[in-house]
Amino acid sequence: MVEEIKGYPILKGVRGQKPVNFRALEDVLVKFSKMASSEKRIREMDINPLFVDSKKVVAGDIRIMV
Repeated sequence: MVEEIKGYPILKGVRGQKPVNFRALEDVLVKFSKMASSEKRIREMDINPLFVDSKKVVAGDIRIMV
């Protein structure tokens, strides 16, 4: 799924930057998805922005509507 987004080449590393930590990014996406599907009260969820680098993933803001 991550490989299909337009920004994928940037995530792989450009202009001397290291690639992002794909394992950590995928872990966050899977956990977020599991939470959305298992918690029936959640109507809407949003992470924006989601910062990803070669070491970690950090959510700048998360909004969950119940």
